[in-house]
Amino acid sequence: MVYAYTVLLFVFFLTIFFINLYLKISLKRKIIDKPQNYNMHDKEVPTGAGIIFLLVYLILFILIKILEFNQLIEITYPNRFYIFCLSLIFLSIISYYDDINNLHPNIRFFFQVLIVSMSMSLIDFQLISFYIPLKFSLILLTFYWVYQINCTNFMDGLDGFLATYSIFFSLNCFIYFYSFNNESFFYLFSLFLLVICSAFLIFNKPSAKIFMGDSGSIFIGYSIGFLSLFFLSILRLDIMISLICYPFIDCTLTIINKMLKGKYPWERLFDYNFLKPVKLYNKPHSYVLKYFVIYNLGLTINLFLQIVYDYRYLFIISIIYTIVLIIFFNRKN
Repeated sequence: MVYAYTVLLFVFFLTIFFINLYLKISLKRKIIDKPQNYNMHDKEVPTGAGIIFLLVYLILFILIKILEFNQLIEITYPNRFYIFCLSLIFLSIISYYDDINNLHPNIRFFFQVLIVSMSMSLIDFQLISFYIPLKFSLILLTFYWVYQINCTNFMDGLDGFLATYSIFFSLNCFIYFYSFNNESFFYLFSLFLLVICSAFLIFNKPSAKIFMGDSGSIFIGYSIGFLSLFFLSILRLDIMISLICYPFIDCTLTIINKMLKGKYPWERLFDYNFLKPVKLYNKPHSYVLKYFVIYNLGLTINLFLQIVYDYRYLFIISIIYTIVLIIFFNRKN
């Protein structure tokens, strides 16, 4: 796997190069996120840089195939892998169009459901011991995957927040695959996410020079849904819960609150709990990000014990830990 690590190091610098290039292009072509009454920024910032994730992924895929052809590495792929690649391509392109032209939420939702429905064949359901009919379980898992995509998208409202979450998510996935299956595509893909999000964070940390937009958050959300369902398929629900607990709990609580107030769940009111210190109490973005990094470090230790020592019950600690952080974000001082 030495060759693969070399390629991923190349990917890191390639991502930095392309983001720098995109930054210049977006400024020239006015692909800008403009300040509005409801969002979290007071200056114009280039957006849509997440399309770079797809471009770099395709380059990585070509390089990996070259290494495989020359028998320098050996990788096992999930079932119907071409569906995964096509799904990332279509979702990223549609989302980038949305970054520029603002698609109606119903159109976005339609394509997400369509693509995720086709992607369900990527998951090995033979390993899942459901006590409910298969078709019903497919509907539930499709709903979960689409919901996870949108939870991830909703997290992209604070400088560096989604990139930081994605780094810790992919790091913990890497720990698992390194320990148990370092020849699988999942292993390389978790490293890929770790590399591109680390490179992007350089530009997106407070105060952000560029935003990934929906093209990046949907790309990451689809990937997170895919990897989290893998853990469900091998009956590691504890790992899945610990990995997704923050976006799932924060977004669910916020959506419930919106609906109680008569609002649409997808309305961009920027009222998620992690945004409240900035929006309500005038804290800087770096304040929230600092505590979120501390939270993720603690979560990584917890996940390490779950993965390496099989302490499955510790997912309960992850849930409690997440609720404590949300309460902390809601405090006035």
